[in-house]
Amino acid sequence: MSGYDLVEEVKKNKNIESDYKLAQALGKTRGTVSNWKQGLSKPDGETVLKLMILGDVEARRALELMQGGYAKMSLMAVTAMLSGAVILASNPVIYDLLYIMRN
Repeated sequence: MSGYDLVEEVKKNKNIESDYKLAQALGKTRGTVSNWKQGLSKPDGETVLKLMILGDVEARRALELMQGGYAKMSLMAVTAMLSGAVILASNPVIYDLLYIMRN
């Protein structure tokens, strides 16, 4: 998926009327913003951060907008794995077992 949804959400959140005005706020050209919306390119990480800050878009929402439903599923899977890892690592019996298995 392109940056179309993220660009449109930022414009909506901040009442930015045109791609040109958004491009000016980001220090980009209107053509660059147009390319994101057409899927010809994607904004780099720094620009995504600028879009998030400018448009008051949370990181999770920005991922969903940039990557569609896959980001939501991936984010949920990563969160579940990290939660499980923290729970397991905090259990002394599991911790000892993992230590023994590694050595």
